[in-house]
Amino acid sequence: MRRLFTIAPFVLVIAGAALMGALARTPEGQIAAGVRVGSLALGGKSQEEARAALEKWIAQQQETPVTLRFAPETGIKRVWKTKARQLGLGIDVAATLDAASKSGSAGVVAEVKNWVSGAEPVQVPVRTTVDTKVLRAALAQIAQTVNRKPRDARLILLKGGGFGIRGEKPGLAMDMAASLSAVTEAWESTLTPVKTPPHAALTPAPSPTLRERGEANAPHPSEGGGGGEVSAPETMDVTLAAKEAPAALTRADLQQIDGELGSFSTHFGGTGANRSSNIALAASHINGTLLRPGEIFSYNKVVGPRIGSAGFKNAPVIIKGELVPGIGGGICQVSSTLYNAVLLSDLKIVRRSHHAFPVHYLPAGRDATVVDGAIDFQFQNSTPAPVYIAASARRGRLSFTLFGKKTPGRTVSIELAGHQVLPNGTETRRDPSLPAGRRIVKDRGHRGHRVTVYRVVRENGQVVRKEVVSRDHYRPFPAIVLVGTRPVAAKPKAAPTTAPTTPPLTQPPSAPGETPGE
Repeated sequence: MRRLFTIAPFVLVIAGAALMGALARTPEGQIAAGVRVGSLALGGKSQEEARAALEKWIAQQQETPVTLRFAPETGIKRVWKTKARQLGLGIDVAATLDAASKSGSAGVVAEVKNWVSGAEPVQVPVRTTVDTKVLRAALAQIAQTVNRKPRDARLILLKGGGFGIRGEKPGLAMDMAASLSAVTEAWESTLTPVKTPPHAALTPAPSPTLRERGEANAPHPSEGGGGGEVSAPETMDVTLAAKEAPAALTRADLQQIDGELGSFSTHFGGTGANRSSNIALAASHINGTLLRPGEIFSYNKVVGPRIGSAGFKNAPVIIKGELVPGIGGGICQVSSTLYNAVLLSDLKIVRRSHHAFPVHYLPAGRDATVVDGAIDFQFQNSTPAPVYIAASARRGRLSFTLFGKKTPGRTVSIELAGHQVLPNGTETRRDPSLPAGRRIVKDRGHRGHRVTVYRVVRENGQVVRKEVVSRDHYRPFPAIVLVGTRPVAAKPKAAPTTAPTTPPLTQPPSAPGETPGE
């Protein structure tokens, strides 16, 4: 006991001396000894020195080489190499420096222990930042090169009649959310130093000779020499994530279809190359469309804008009752042909408008006009099963066939009733640019029509439903005749003729071709 009481005061003196030493070596505004950020030693530095060292270190870390790749099972073998800063990866200087400044300042006992035992330094986590907009844009560029669109299942029309099914093929797409997380986590992991293995604790701590001399700025034994020397950035290897992109239309969807609901065709040969091209292009957009039960088909949405960049060309269109050149001319024949196929398939018409006057390829009441962004043609799949639309435009013939769940014994026909033809008359317009009395036919006009369209549904030959589809009125357009009103200029009067003067007998007669007196 006497020995114990003798040793205790000595221990207290040593502890007190150590405590005073610890307090003395961490002046105000100075980073505590042993503090490190990543591979950077900041212990003993002033705020200004620490900030400068930290900014330099961050600039070095942002040059970290980054390798981006996908897992082997995706089949993507390409590798992308870049740098951390090009991916929007950074470090928050202020937040990291603030954390370093606070680290160890409140743990005096811990500092004493650290000073006496030479324990591991205080590792301050790096406050990383990610510019999500920059990183997402960089990953989106990679996605454009690796994403594969899925291929939908589709019906294949057989030459001998009927149809077969070509199965779907899934695509591949980058998993953007998972890839963003993978890059972010890799960035944080790269800046987090590997912890010292347990056996390293057996290595004796270097002697704190400099600290005993009171040199506050001397590096902690575990900080290494150079007072802030940092190692070169490590290479960052990231495995990006990809996922299967399922097809929107599968074989299972098409297996519910067992027959043809209705079909219709029109001819477009001889109407011009541009018009034929527009018809084929619009039909190609519609071909393969599947409508699930209750789904509404929008012609303008499916065909898309009628613009040159989409492949549409100039051809005659009807505007205010006149045929004039316009982009996308001919696509109304596509909507009108589809309209008749839909009627014969006994589907619900949602929206339909007729032209200003009947078209040459269909009788009055059977057309459906469309105008990009203004007039749409819409119908609904009013059956309990999917409806598949097949379209073709070849050799001057445009055809639509709709497939679905067929009702045995059902037939559909379209009938017209009460068709009236209205005279159009003639409108005469005075035109001062034409000479008076001149007449020119500017527009032959169009006769008007009134007609009622019925859809008749029969089952086993018996009428089960007869409905009015539309009551159309095509107003007449008069023939336009221009009549000239410009006065005809009067013809100039001829100069009066005078009897030839007989020259004096004393003057010899003039020779032919000579002027008297010259």
